[in-house]
Amino acid sequence: MKKWLTLALVLGLASGASAALTLVDAPTEPIEIGETVTITVRNSDDGAYSGWLEIEAPAVVDYAADPEFTAAGNPGGGSKATYHPEFGAWYEFAVTSFPPNPAIEAGDHILVSIIGVSEGSTRLNLYASDGETLLDSATISVIPEPTMIALLGLGGLLLRRRA
Repeated sequence: MKKWLTLALVLGLASGASAALTLVDAPTEPIEIGETVTITVRNSDDGAYSGWLEIEAPAVVDYAADPEFTAAGNPGGGSKATYHPEFGAWYEFAVTSFPPNPAIEAGDHILVSIIGVSEGSTRLNLYASDGETLLDSATISVIPEPTMIALLGLGGLLLRRRA
C-alpha cells in the first residue's frame, strides 16, 4: 500500500509540475508565406523545468531562429535550447537558474519564432520533459501572400482568354 501511495504522489507532482506550461500569442488567423510570428511559452508556476517543442510539418512552417529566453526565463544565463533535427523539427529546452542567481518565477519564459514556408496547416506542440506528454498545442495555417494570389488569378484569366 505504501508503494502505491508513493507512486501516486510522485505521478501527481510530476503531472502538476508540467501542466503549468502553455503556448500563448499563437496566431488565430492564417499567416502568409514568409511571415514570421512569435509564440510564447508561459509557465504559471515558479521553479525550473524542461520540455520539448515540435513542429509537426516543417514543410509548412519552420523555426525562424532558435527559441529565445526572456529575462524571467533565464535569470542566471543557465537556460538552454538544443535543436534535434534527427527527430524532425524538435527543440529540447531547459529553464534553469542556479544560486546565487534569482530563482525562476512564473511568467513568459521562451519566445518561439515561426515562419510560414508553404501553404497548408500544421501544429506547434509543447511537450513535458518526457517528450511524450502533450501539454499544449497551437494550429498554424499558412496562405500564399496576396500578391501571389493576384498573380495566380491573372494567370488563370490569361489562360482562359486563350482558350
